[in-house]
Amino acid sequence: STTDTSDTGTNSVSDRERETPLDEFVSLLHSTKERSAYLGAVRSTKFQKAHARRLFGALQPILEDVITNEYFVPISAFENDNDEEEHTHGRQDDVSNQGSTTATTTHKPSFGSNKRNSEISQVSQGSTSASVKPDPASTKALHFLKYSAMVTHAFLENQISRRKGRTGVSDHTAKNHRVYDIIEEVWSVAEMLHDNLFALNSCGREGIAVQKFIVGMCETYWKGQFTDREVLVTQLVPLLVLKTLDGNATKADIKRLWNMKE
Repeated sequence: STTDTSDTGTNSVSDRERETPLDEFVSLLHSTKERSAYLGAVRSTKFQKAHARRLFGALQPILEDVITNEYFVPISAFENDNDEEEHTHGRQDDVSNQGSTTATTTHKPSFGSNKRNSEISQVSQGSTSASVKPDPASTKALHFLKYSAMVTHAFLENQISRRKGRTGVSDHTAKNHRVYDIIEEVWSVAEMLHDNLFALNSCGREGIAVQKFIVGMCETYWKGQFTDREVLVTQLVPLLVLKTLDGNATKADIKRLWNMKE
């Protein structure tokens, strides 16, 4: 009996020790009520730049790890890509070796932003393969991307509302060509999210859903006239263009693209 209790306690501690900062962040914002309160706090005037530096400074290395190791890409997406590579290599071997037996080596594909940039002309919004199925690990990573975009968006709104409070005029309605500084840690998170917009096309329906939150964040960054905003439209604008060319595009889609003009 004593042994059983000890084992249970050990397992419980072990489970807690295995919970990563990513797990804690996703768990915290998973509840709609908790998420609403958290985002409200970030938008609040009580949320100062010092708070933002700590928050986004903590998110930055986690986000970098998720993106570098492609944890947000479902395993099935890799499998589909490997199948295509095997088929292509097989056909090439047949032609070049004229019937000789050659072992085909498959490599883990890259779903980074460089590959996705080369696919802009081929991939359109919502055209992900139906065979891409979510798995627990990629779903958790995608939730982390989504919540990171939501928190970043909330902080941008915080900064924009402060300007309106000081001047009494919104930058969205006034012709204001001033460029506003942004905290370095916030910029790093925003840039990483933007640079993987097209990569999310390979992540099934969950990826497309996350993509929408990042698009909204990038739009607010652009309209808020924050520093280096041109960097955060290199994937955003092509994505919006593709969406307007889609057969299911709405007037709202066209308006969103139009609103990106100077």
